[in-house]
Amino acid sequence: MDMIPERIAQIEATLRSATNIPDATRQELLDLLLAPLTDADLAFAPIPAPLDLEQRRAMAAMKDTIVAIAAELGMPEGLLCARRHLESLLTERAWPTALNGWRRPILHDALMTQMP
Repeated sequence: MDMIPERIAQIEATLRSATNIPDATRQELLDLLLAPLTDADLAFAPIPAPLDLEQRRAMAAMKDTIVAIAAELGMPEGLLCARRHLESLLTERAWPTALNGWRRPILHDALMTQMP
């Protein structure tokens, strides 16, 4: 997607006004900004949709379970299970690979019974 020439001129003007940045660095920055995006640049994970009411209720119950298990083990809740892993479990409906290893035997049954 080509940029409109006016936008390119605005970017160039903004960079020229940044006198605290060396000329070579300004040119490198301009080149990077104007370079076409590669397939790798375009390959990003979409922002997940917000959890629905049933998923939010399940998330609250799962968080309570994590808090209780973490207290039993004497460890921080975030170390036991990050929120993003619970969200992944709820949206993907599959056990997150990040929770495999030592976490799986501790958490799997307790969390899976709370799935909506």
